Amino acid sequence: MPSISLLVLGGVVMVALIVWTLLSQRTRNQAHKAAVEQLGFRPCPERRAWLEETVTRIDNDQGSRYDVQDPKRLTGNSEVYLYVKRRHRDSDDSPFATEEILFPLKRPSRGGLVLTVKPSSLAHGLATRMIGAVAAGSWDTQPECRDGWCSVSRTGTEIP
Repeated sequence: MPSISLLVLGGVVMVALIVWTLLSQRTRNQAHKAAVEQLGFRPCPERRAWLEETVTRIDNDQGSRYDVQDPKRLTGNSEVYLYVKRRHRDSDDSPFATEEILFPLKRPSRGGLVLTVKPSSLAHGLATRMIGAVAAGSWDTQPECRDGWCSVSRTGTEIP
């Protein structure tokens, strides 16, 4: 039978792991927020309703309801938005969250579109083409475009 001191030690280790996990997640969220602000995105709560209408029109999913949280707009004259989109379905208990960038796209063709996002530190070449091929394979990475607007999602459980 384990001694009381081993049980207490196990409890202390579990509490320490939980605290460490919470603090590291908080640190990542703060770093993400600082990076977004450094890129020039500023809060724009007045555009929330318009973003929700636009997201609903682009996704065109009758079985879902969308809401937008923490909308930000790139400073200057650009119409580039960063926000967290939550998809609610009648059958789901919890919403599905994605971080999206919405931007206008004007081009002469209505044909297909592939966007490849690459870090600026990665030189153009074989690695860039390989990353582009991998990124284009998953439906989560495909842009949604309609009426001159495109959205690109970053899906994950750690959406701040």
